[in-house]
Amino acid sequence: MVLEAAFLEKCRQAFQALDSGHRGALGRDEMRNLLETILEKPPSDDIFFRLMAEIEEDCGGQIVDAWIALGGGRDKSGQLDKNKLIQIVSEDFQMTIDIGQLLDHLDLNKDGRIDYKEFAELFK
Repeated sequence: MVLEAAFLEKCRQAFQALDSGHRGALGRDEMRNLLETILEKPPSDDIFFRLMAEIEEDCGGQIVDAWIALGGGRDKSGQLDKNKLIQIVSEDFQMTIDIGQLLDHLDLNKDGRIDYKEFAELFK
């Protein structure tokens, strides 16, 4: 899907107008206003709330960034090796928490690998 330059400019201008604190981020109400401004048919309340839940679940992209840095896919695909995560936390970051026990708890299907959903639980 290729977006037209005029639409992208409309999005940029609307974002800047709604980002009154110049934080580079929008809250729920501001996001609702943005969608109503740029879209011919804004999403229903149900779709909007699901969209916001997905955004908030990911802490603004930070969890996905960490996922990618550890070898996961940008689209939240793939799996991380539990032993590799243990090594990174205990050796690379020299943290003393029992990450193995935590990962055992999060590895719901007990396959020794962590998928995105399990990984995201680390941050809740």
